[in-house]
Amino acid sequence: MLSPQVTARLNQAAAQQIAYTPNQAVASLLNEKNLIMFVGPAAVGKSYLMNRITEQDIDFGRVSVFTSREAREDDEPGMFRYIPHDDAHISQLLDKIDTGEVVQYAIHPTSGRIYGSEITDYAKTFNMLATLSGIVNSLRQLPFVTTRVIGLAVDPDIWLQRFNSRPMSTEERAKRLSEAIFSLEWLLANRQEIEWVDNTSSDESVAVQAVIDIVKFNKPGDKLALRVAHSMLERLQKEQP
Repeated sequence: MLSPQVTARLNQAAAQQIAYTPNQAVASLLNEKNLIMFVGPAAVGKSYLMNRITEQDIDFGRVSVFTSREAREDDEPGMFRYIPHDDAHISQLLDKIDTGEVVQYAIHPTSGRIYGSEITDYAKTFNMLATLSGIVNSLRQLPFVTTRVIGLAVDPDIWLQRFNSRPMSTEERAKRLSEAIFSLEWLLANRQEIEWVDNTSSDESVAVQAVIDIVKFNKPGDKLALRVAHSMLERLQKEQP
């Protein structure tokens, strides 16, 4: 439990997170980096695809993040640095935020847990991050060389098989399904700004090469994936309780 003093600082940081900018030293290093944001529902294959890309091309890397929430069983190993949610550790993190030492951060509106990243998390030329749609615009404001949003779509029947194979309670399933619908609605509402990739094929190299071609060679995304995304949304809306 945080003290009233630290809680007040945390609330202030939450109110200012949209307008946050890193300091000049951090910004100058970001000027040498590119950010690729992967947006899509749970079970669409974001983590798996990013891992395969890093295996194929050494210019690509994944962005790990820090968080003050507790570890979960389904957390991907190596993708989170867990910070205790106590006065000492949260104060230290808020000090870094106050001096602009983090790249970006977000504070969960109900739990108060902090998520974010530091410059050391962006080790490659092309840095990939699974991103919630709600923070895409704030990440776009950071001084990367380029920022791109990759919208992933999967055949709805295949997606539902993947999704339903994950162990979760009825309540958790409903929550994840709502999040998936919101993610697809956001992608489709912003479809002109999205690079689309169909991640349906059992041949993983297809989607891997599609992302590399988009990022390194400025090739256009797959317009057919946009139709798949529409099909996904229609099917998921029918699945919603």
